[in-house]
Amino acid sequence: MGTDSTVIPSVAYYNFDEDGATDSSGIKLFSSVSPGGYDFSLIDSAFNEYEIINIDKENPFFLMSADETLDVTVKLASKTATALLLTVVDEVNEAPIAGAIVRLVNATLGYEKELETASDGKVFFPDPIDFPDLFLPETYQVEIQAEGFSNLSSSVTINANELKLEERRLTSLE
Repeated sequence: MGTDSTVIPSVAYYNFDEDGATDSSGIKLFSSVSPGGYDFSLIDSAFNEYEIINIDKENPFFLMSADETLDVTVKLASKTATALLLTVVDEVNEAPIAGAIVRLVNATLGYEKELETASDGKVFFPDPIDFPDLFLPETYQVEIQAEGFSNLSSSVTINANELKLEERRLTSLE
């Protein structure tokens, strides 16, 4: 509803603030939610175990009326997964770059996968669609292409049982 900045530290006042776990199918339904802006985050205990790898709506998201229904899909990865979460941003303003093509290659392993960054500039390897494709702890080449930006090539080392969080900054051609 707002923030009381007369108190230090400032205090936020919410119209709706609810925690909850998903059911066995991975779904959590919130009902009787009033119109307004909502922000999704993990509660403290989940912060230790999981990382948000994708939210299919821009966070925060908004309900315009009490009759509106909004489905939000959130994908999580275990922080102990042998995986890579790469964020691609503009080096000047640090804005996420959606639609960048990220190619991850390890010729020795025979691994080559090309994925597109989501609206938040993130891409996750291994691709859950291909799971359980072999994705081993090793050094991989990362090649990134995005319209209006210089191509970038670098390497990343993936460790066993560790979700590697990486960021790559692209230079605008303008």
